Amino acid sequence: MFKYLSFLWNSKNEHRVHSPFVYDLQMNIFKDTQQYYAFDELRKYANKNLTYKSLKQLFRFINQTQPSTVVLVGNATTEIHKTITLAKSNIKLYIINSTQEFKRLPLPIDIFYIESNQLEDYYPLIKSKSNNQTAVIITKPHQSSYWSKIIEYSELHVSLDLFDIGFLFFRKQQVKEHFILRT
Repeated sequence: MFKYLSFLWNSKNEHRVHSPFVYDLQMNIFKDTQQYYAFDELRKYANKNLTYKSLKQLFRFINQTQPSTVVLVGNATTEIHKTITLAKSNIKLYIINSTQEFKRLPLPIDIFYIESNQLEDYYPLIKSKSNNQTAVIITKPHQSSYWSKIIEYSELHVSLDLFDIGFLFFRKQQVKEHFILRT
């Protein structure tokens, strides 16, 4: 409860975001109120580890960005897999459970989805398969002590904390900044 109250106290709304990239994400994805065809289905996937809100945010992000390749790292659930394929049915989706499988991935990967407790182990491999446009989506960033370390890495220029879900972007053209966003 304390972590969530701290999050609320430190978070920004769209009026306090001065990055055009982040403002666009905030307004067109995270604060989007449009009801999509898949939302009734997503409601069935929500559970104690995956909130309906975070599933909608993931769906909207995939739907808006239209990535070609997504990698689910480690213990990604069936619900995440279904959410991604509902957002874009013709996506190349890889499920990786070991570092050996990681080495066989094509380059570059558009989006990585990983649970926060596995981020530290897989981050060097994610970095090696990423480019300037790659997004890394993390579940429950506040459950990992590594979240506070990784947002300081110099190659990660944009980090978004939405409490239940976190986003990391390599975007070299942007000044490094961490955003705590209320959605």
